[in-house]
Amino acid sequence: MADLEVTGADFIRVATALTALGKDGQILRRELRNELKDAARPMGDAVRANVGQYLPSGYAPIIAAGLTVTPTTSLRGATAGLRLTGTAKGVGRRRHIGTIDRGILRHPVYGHRSAWVNQSVRPGFWRDPIIDEADEAQKQIREAIRKAIQKAGL
Repeated sequence: MADLEVTGADFIRVATALTALGKDGQILRRELRNELKDAARPMGDAVRANVGQYLPSGYAPIIAAGLTVTPTTSLRGATAGLRLTGTAKGVGRRRHIGTIDRGILRHPVYGHRSAWVNQSVRPGFWRDPIIDEADEAQKQIREAIRKAIQKAGL
């Protein structure tokens, strides 16, 4: 069997073809979605495992425990793809993952909720582990799409 490099256009082509197959395509789409989510899980685990390298010791375990990484797939048209969404529980509301990833941790001073500070932290707590795990995830995604192409007879 020939090697297959999956590009964004290939992903969209497969998603469109699976939709056109009706019920059989629906089963293949479900299998493909599950495989894509399985490929994304190690990236979320890597973020959780590396929080301590980026955040102060008092906050790393709290944020790691409250961190939820949700892989979402779309197999429709131009938006076909995989997205990772991260949320972290805070007291009263969610923490700002994007702000923390940019290197700013907002927290109360010694737990006093009337006085808050922005503390500089090492940027990249979300982005860096995902980039480190991306190659393996891309291999698994390519394989999942290759299998879907083969099963669909495309």
